[in-house]
Amino acid sequence: FLRSVRTPFYHLCRDPAQARRMQPWFSHPASKVDSWDRAGHWIMQDRPDEVNAAITAWIDGI
Repeated sequence: FLRSVRTPFYHLCRDPAQARRMQPWFSHPASKVDSWDRAGHWIMQDRPDEVNAAITAWIDGI
């Protein structure tokens, strides 16, 4: 399903192995998968300023 998505997608996760497995799912060249250490399941609540900065930088780069 996700390979058929034709828009850029940014996914944040906390497990590097999961990030590696998920990377091929997103076919758009501007898609990005990042793994963040020291983050729980709710990365956006654990590190809101860093998440906002990462998303803003990613959008600015598209």
